[in-house]
Amino acid sequence: MTSLAWLLMGPLIACTDGDTDTDEPPDITDGTHTETCGGVAPIADELWISNGGLRNFEGDEAPTVSLELHLTDEDGDLHQGTMEIWFDETLDDDVDTSGDPDAERIYSGIGDACFTDAATLNLAIRVGTVFDYNTPYEFAALFVDAEGLASNVLVNSGVTPKEDGSDGDPVE
Repeated sequence: MTSLAWLLMGPLIACTDGDTDTDEPPDITDGTHTETCGGVAPIADELWISNGGLRNFEGDEAPTVSLELHLTDEDGDLHQGTMEIWFDETLDDDVDTSGDPDAERIYSGIGDACFTDAATLNLAIRVGTVFDYNTPYEFAALFVDAEGLASNVLVNSGVTPKEDGSDGDPVE
């Protein structure tokens, strides 16, 4: 090989450290949320159902039911994703999640890419359209993280608010 070829290859050889471990996620290089965080699915820890209060919907104030989902994710990719919700009126700790979700919300910018390892997400849904007033419902929720990995499904029940926005009657 000519000395020019060795001279040109020298910096290439000098810059490689021989480490070819591909199991590690790459370094974070920017904030565009395109980084790979590690491939670990999030864990849904708790699902709370409560009166979400009165909210303005295009000039019309209406009561809402609030679903709060608490999540953890050891690889930190809760910075964006989608909360998916299913519901039914049968209080049996079982909600059919085999079809498309009844409601969903996309979250982004929750925190820094690959450094958001816990989050509590809220979804307020208008009562009086899809949900009847003062009615018990059972909800199932999960979260699909930035890598497309779905959490476990949590199920909880709650009563929708009354038409005036006050709490619904408790289930006996």
